[in-house]
Amino acid sequence: MKLKLKFLVIALTCVGGTAQATEWEWDWDFPAYIGVSYSPMQVKIGDADYNLGVAGATLGWNFNDYVAIEGNVLAGIDDDNSVYGSVKLESSYTIFMKAQYPIKLSKNYSISPYVLAGAGKTHIDSEQYGDFKESDFAYGAGIDFIMFKSFSINADYLNYLDSSTNGMDLKADGLRVGLTYRF
Repeated sequence: MKLKLKFLVIALTCVGGTAQATEWEWDWDFPAYIGVSYSPMQVKIGDADYNLGVAGATLGWNFNDYVAIEGNVLAGIDDDNSVYGSVKLESSYTIFMKAQYPIKLSKNYSISPYVLAGAGKTHIDSEQYGDFKESDFAYGAGIDFIMFKSFSINADYLNYLDSSTNGMDLKADGLRVGLTYRF
């Protein structure tokens, strides 16, 4: 819990601190963006570790150059089968506030490091342990590599779930890579 609180304080500090950092603007035609992603998600149920393949879709809105809101929908595309049975991500929904800091590298290329903080609901199906439908604080950090104003490649780390239920620890996190189109 202390780590989550520290991360939230850092994310909110970044939002407040970057809002006045520079006058440079992205100059997008429309502040919305959509994207697709893939994540090799790590799931931990009790003492057992599982590796899942997850595909996702993103919809976001840039309020300005430094703050956005982003929603993600994830679905499992690759289960993990072990001696304990299979584990699958049925779905995961997240809503994030996104603090970003754009850095222009050249006329057509920019990078934008960011932090995410919000809430998520994750549904994991396990043959051995049963179904888990948990809501929790979700957070992450990453970087956008923006090319030709409208397209970007992003890479980030996201923690979707870190909770306990019925005396069992649950954790779902992983690296994510994706493509985004900005309108």
